[in-house]
Amino acid sequence: AVASGYGSSVQCSLKNVLYHNIIFGIEVGYIHLPGSKTTIDFFQVVPVFFTAGFNFSINDYIGIIPSISSGFGYNSVYYNENSINASDEPISKASDYQKMFKTGIECYVLFYGLRFSLHAEINTILENSIKYFVSFSFGIGKYIF
Repeated sequence: AVASGYGSSVQCSLKNVLYHNIIFGIEVGYIHLPGSKTTIDFFQVVPVFFTAGFNFSINDYIGIIPSISSGFGYNSVYYNENSINASDEPISKASDYQKMFKTGIECYVLFYGLRFSLHAEINTILENSIKYFVSFSFGIGKYIF
């Protein structure tokens, strides 16, 4: 079953590192995903990613950045093993650190000193079995230097 969740992230990156248009950065975020209708109430992830990408500038105001990221996430699953409905009390929690990877693409437009962007990413969590989810997001940023 497909269900939508929500989240946010903050990223700090450096452009033109080692080579023209190469980008390195770090990203920290929060992701909340719904669970199943029976035992899992919801799933939380607090990821930390180290990212590398390449900026393909179409012109001075429009660009595309494919990227890959590696890191870890503090993942928590909230569940109720003895319930027919996931929202019934009491709720138990299981948490652990797991390796995470993602790859994605960002399309951006520069407008009045701000950067407006759209992102599409495939996120992977490595645990006993590989779990993945797709995310679509938008962002607004500002170049400091």
